[in-house]
Amino acid sequence: MSALTQEIRVRTKNVHSSSDKLVNAKLFIVFMRPKVFGESLALFWPVYAALEQHLEELKAHPIIGQLRFAEFDRAVEFEKDVQYYLGQVGGDPNWRSRLTAPPPPVRTYLEHLKAIASEDPVVLVAYAWTLRMAMLSGGRIISKTARR
Repeated sequence: MSALTQEIRVRTKNVHSSSDKLVNAKLFIVFMRPKVFGESLALFWPVYAALEQHLEELKAHPIIGQLRFAEFDRAVEFEKDVQYYLGQVGGDPNWRSRLTAPPPPVRTYLEHLKAIASEDPVVLVAYAWTLRMAMLSGGRIISKTARR
């Protein structure tokens, strides 16, 4: 484990412990109502898609180019999951509109990412790393919860 990873882990342990408990409580609701899970994924999809697009556009950047790994992209898989949970399971024929018309807070965040991409693109690496690590951690929690 790198020194940076260890430092982040130590400094965020208390916050993560609290948030993990909250996430576990919410997961119960999600497993009881798959449509809620689909709606949650639909909120994340625009963020992933925008972040991946910005990083792809910046792949010629001397730093970002060394850290851009398209195999870690998740937007396509998120879209498939949203289609499944909202379209197939949820029966919503207009599920795609959830992706193309995100709510105002998500649009504000997307504008923030766009500003970072043009003003200080290296910072996008931190956003991508944090988001991916959170999703990996969340995936582990979901997997453990689903097995119980």
